[in-house]
Amino acid sequence: MTKSKILIVGLNQLPHRYLYNQCKYLADHFDITVISPYEGFEKKTSNLFETVYLDTGAPKSRIKLLKKLMTFTRIFRTISGVRRHARDEVYDLVYIWDQTWAFAIKLLLGPKYKYVMQMFAPGVTSSRVKNKLHDLQVEFNVRFFQHMFMGSERVMKFFKVPPCKAHATGVGIEAIEYQDRVFESLNLVYLGGLTNRYVHESVEGFARFFQANQGRIRMSYKIIGGGSLEAVELLKASIAAAGPKIPVQYLGRLEDAELISVFRASNIGVVYNRVTPYYTNNISTKLYEYLLSGLPVIAVKNNSLLGVVTPSNGVLIEDNPEGFEQGLHILMANLGNFNSQTIAQSGEERSVKTVVMNGVVPAFQKILSEAK
Repeated sequence: MTKSKILIVGLNQLPHRYLYNQCKYLADHFDITVISPYEGFEKKTSNLFETVYLDTGAPKSRIKLLKKLMTFTRIFRTISGVRRHARDEVYDLVYIWDQTWAFAIKLLLGPKYKYVMQMFAPGVTSSRVKNKLHDLQVEFNVRFFQHMFMGSERVMKFFKVPPCKAHATGVGIEAIEYQDRVFESLNLVYLGGLTNRYVHESVEGFARFFQANQGRIRMSYKIIGGGSLEAVELLKASIAAAGPKIPVQYLGRLEDAELISVFRASNIGVVYNRVTPYYTNNISTKLYEYLLSGLPVIAVKNNSLLGVVTPSNGVLIEDNPEGFEQGLHILMANLGNFNSQTIAQSGEERSVKTVVMNGVVPAFQKILSEAK
C-alpha cells in the first residue's frame, strides 16, 4: 500500500529532538520529508524519513534592527527554498511547524495541498506588549488554516480556535536516556532555555542548600541550554557569586551525545521558571523528558504540574531561591523512596509513541481522507 506523502516545513532548523522522535513513529504510516534552514546545528538524518536542509544563513548581528532585517531575509529565502523543492515533488499534505509565518508558506505554495499548522503557546516574554503582538500574529495565521495541531485544549481556548479546526494531539516526549538511577546523592541537571526563566535563582537556592548540608550528601548541579545574552550573563554571575566551592557548572548548548553523557551522571531533573501570567499553564516538555528518563524532579508549581508531580516522582516548589532550597531538603529526605521505573511510568501519557499513535496519526488520516 502506497503511503501518503507529508512535507514538514520549519522556519528554524529541524528536526530538533522532539520532531525527530515524532517522525520515527510517523514514518510507519506516512512517507515523511522534513525541510528547514540549516542554522549551524547538528544535521540530523534518518533512514526512516528524509531531511532537506536549506542554506539560508543564520542572522548574526549585535545590532537589533539589522538582525531583524536579516531574520526577515532568511525567512523569505527559506520559504522560497521550500517552494522550489515542492515544485519537483508531489505531496499530499504540508505540515507547517510554525505559528507566526505559516500563512506566508501556505500563500506561496498555493492551494494544491492540504495544510496543517502546528500551534505552540502564547507569547512568553516578560513584555506584555510583545506577548500581545505575538498572540495577534498567531490569531492572524489561524484565519488561513482549516486544521491546526496543538498540545492541549488550553491553547485552543486561549486563541479561540473553533473546535472544528482544532486537533489537541498533545506534545510527544521521549526519554533523553532512561536508566535505573541510584538515589544516594543529589546530582541535579537543568535542561532548557534560559531567557525569562530566572534559572540563576535556582543556583542561589542550591548554594544555600550546599552550604547547609556539605559533607552530609554528595551533590552537583549542571545547567544545559542557551538564551539571551542577559540571561546567560545573569546565570554566570550567580555561579561566580556562589564561589568556586559550590559544585555548579554551566555547560551551554550540547549536542545529543554530550547531553546523554550528562544525563547518565544525573539523578534529579530541574524545572525552574518564575510563575508569571505567561508561565501559569504551560506544559513543561522538560518535565516529561526527566520523568521518562527515570529522574525525579524539583519543579516550580504551576497549574499544569498539579497532579503530575507527586511525592513518588518529585517535589513542587515556590518560584524563589528559598523554595528551591526547601525542595532540595524534601528530596534529600525522600531519596530512598524513589524508583526509576515508577517515575518513568508516571510520564508515559506524554511519551512520543503514545501521542503519535493516539493523536497525530489519526488526525492526519482524518485530514487526508477529507475532500479539498
